[in-house]
Amino acid sequence: MLCKDRYLSVSGATALGDVIGFPLLSVGLALLVASALSENGWLRLRVPGAKLVATLAYSLYLTHKALIHLVDLWFPWAERAGWLPWMAVYATCCLVAASLLYLCVERPFLMLRERGAERS
Repeated sequence: MLCKDRYLSVSGATALGDVIGFPLLSVGLALLVASALSENGWLRLRVPGAKLVATLAYSLYLTHKALIHLVDLWFPWAERAGWLPWMAVYATCCLVAASLLYLCVERPFLMLRERGAERS
């Protein structure tokens, strides 16, 4: 509720929501992460695919914005077909690109770093 209609005005209740709402949201999300990492937290559950997304997170971060534009260029039918087909094509392209980037760039350099750490 604190962040609702934040683009309507830069003063009044919306400004208060920006000043108080976003830090409050950040603290709440940090507490959820802390609970998930805690040994006895109430948020300890297994999410299928979470390990894959966590592994590919940096590669996804680097590629997702460019892939939005590429999906629109390469698959114009997907956008006309509706939100769900477009999102399926976009998610598939993001996962493929992030996997390739992880396997071809990130993983070899992580292995190189580990070998360097073992030597020293």
